[in-house]
Amino acid sequence: MEYIHKCSRSSIDSRSYIFPLARNKLLARETTRMVEASSQPNIVVTLEPNAWSVFYFDINVANTGNAPAYNIEVNFDPPLTNAEHREARQHSIPFRKISILKNGQVLSSNLCDYNQIKGKTYTITISWSKKANSSERDFNQYEYDMTLFEGVTYLGARNPLTQIADQIKKIRDDWRPITQGSKKIKTDNYSSSDREKKE
Repeated sequence: MEYIHKCSRSSIDSRSYIFPLARNKLLARETTRMVEASSQPNIVVTLEPNAWSVFYFDINVANTGNAPAYNIEVNFDPPLTNAEHREARQHSIPFRKISILKNGQVLSSNLCDYNQIKGKTYTITISWSKKANSSERDFNQYEYDMTLFEGVTYLGARNPLTQIADQIKKIRDDWRPITQGSKKIKTDNYSSSDREKKE
């Protein structure tokens, strides 16, 4: 009986050692997994109205994740149509391939006139690597419906910086003729002798 009591006590002692050890290993493994999951790049591509004119659209590529992304490839189905001003300069669609995008970084470029993409629904497929020389790739695929922007109107500038720039441009345009001497400012000048006559 004493032997059984000693055996059960030693098994309890070993369990009290093994369970915390196993729990700590599990906790360490889950913590590592959570750290890896939280430090992931996530690439998102959108087509949005230009800050200066709602008739033109920009393509924006953003890394909304917490780590840099490498060797990014962006595909649109159906393919995007290049703007006439871009075709004339022999520019291709921007941001099809990007070597690196830091976390929080956004790349933006004018793309085309709204009429070229109006009413279309694009399937956007984005792929990237977590490391520069890795062949393992992550993917993000979603539909982007351009009918979202039909009938949308804006009053004034959507961005305060655009509004400030517009006001400064108006001031510059108002003062340009004066600084070039083509417009005179009417001023009433008084000298000290004029003041003496007035008194």
